[in-house]
Amino acid sequence: MSKRKAEGAVPDLDLTPIMNLVTILIPFLIMAAQFVHLAVIDSTLPAIGPPSTEPPPPDEKPPLQLSLSISGKGISVLGADMVLYPDGNKPAAVEGEEKPPTLPCKSGACTTVDDYDWAELAAKLNLIKDQYPDDQNVILVPDGNIRYEILVKAMDVTREDPNNKTETPAARSEPQESVMAVKKARRPNGGGSSLNINSMMDMMTIILVFLLKSYSTTDVSVAASDELELPFSSALKAPEVAVNLVVEQGKILVDGVPTVNLTKVDDAATGQKVTAVPEDELRGQTITRLYDVLLAKAEEAKRIGEASGKEDLKFKGRILIQVDKDMPFSVVRTVMYTAGQAQFGEFKFIVYKME
Repeated sequence: MSKRKAEGAVPDLDLTPIMNLVTILIPFLIMAAQFVHLAVIDSTLPAIGPPSTEPPPPDEKPPLQLSLSISGKGISVLGADMVLYPDGNKPAAVEGEEKPPTLPCKSGACTTVDDYDWAELAAKLNLIKDQYPDDQNVILVPDGNIRYEILVKAMDVTREDPNNKTETPAARSEPQESVMAVKKARRPNGGGSSLNINSMMDMMTIILVFLLKSYSTTDVSVAASDELELPFSSALKAPEVAVNLVVEQGKILVDGVPTVNLTKVDDAATGQKVTAVPEDELRGQTITRLYDVLLAKAEEAKRIGEASGKEDLKFKGRILIQVDKDMPFSVVRTVMYTAGQAQFGEFKFIVYKME
């Protein structure tokens, strides 16, 4: 019986085929991995038209028309063209001077995102929401020199629901380290030793699990560029396929094709160089070459939608917009206006999702 066991010793497990498979999978997954996830912030152009002259019914509150005016001095919360102080702490007005903002900057002047009092803004918006629970719209009115990153932060604060904390990113489960233990049969004394690849298999398995977790099949991507760095946001909505408009520090691209070159000018407020649209590219507030390209895209999308006869392929005026975080709002505003004139009215701002 003992002789039979010695002759029929358990052979070593050959892991070479599995190693070959994992080695092939890892480079493929590295190419398809998305280490920074994208999200979109939905926005539309405010309706332009004469105000309604009809008074609201006696039993209804007048419309709030909430807007946030963002400047280098702070944030003013406005309602029906009046500065709102929802907590009742209205600062004393000095005759001959403009009214101070509802939320002044923390340190005199606001130059970065952290200089604004976002926590206090959220608290005041919550008070307004208690008084106007049915109002869902907020109009953002930044000054032209306000950086795009600050605008995105303001969008995040206005979307937060104090009574629902489930909008934070879902809890992420880190890949658990799993140690693969393959018990090897003892060899007789003096027996030859073979290469132990169990530890390497453990390492490659962990890498494979991590890459599978980071694997992405999204059709929207951010091209690597020194002139484009997207801001981070708490938005969770995944991007959809649409016309892709990219505003870099040096140029504007439509579906990857350079369309308009931007220039640098001196900012009158700070004296620093900022990005601007060249005057010869403008007709009023419209960027002429960008308008022509976007209008052609809209007409092409309409023809495709009508030819297909499918509801989901019909032109809906959606456009993806990627903007560098340091871009002044004056450029963003001009780009949005031009897209609106070219029949694109549903904006989806691409941002990096906070993890």
